[in-house]
Amino acid sequence: MNLVNQLLNDRRVITPLVRLTPGASDGPVAIAPPSATSPLIRVGRNKQRLGTVPADRHLDVLAMLDSGLDLAHHLQDGQLITTRRSH
Repeated sequence: MNLVNQLLNDRRVITPLVRLTPGASDGPVAIAPPSATSPLIRVGRNKQRLGTVPADRHLDVLAMLDSGLDLAHHLQDGQLITTRRSH
C-alpha cells in the first residue's frame, strides 16, 4: 500500500488505530512520530493520546508524513483520516 500515491490520487487515506481512548471524540488531531522515549506513532489532541497507529502501518504512515505534502488529520469513528489540503 502506497499512502502517498493514494493521497495524490484520492486525496484521502484511512488508517485504523489501536489503543483508542474510550469516548475519544471526532475532530482534528495531531500525529506524534516515534521518539527515543516512545517507539509508537501516537495520535492525539491537546497533548492527550487518543490512539496509536498499528506497528504494521508505521512505515507507510511515516512515508506519508515525510512526503512534504500539506496534510490534515482527523479522528473519525476511531480511525485516522488523512487528507491532502488543497491550495
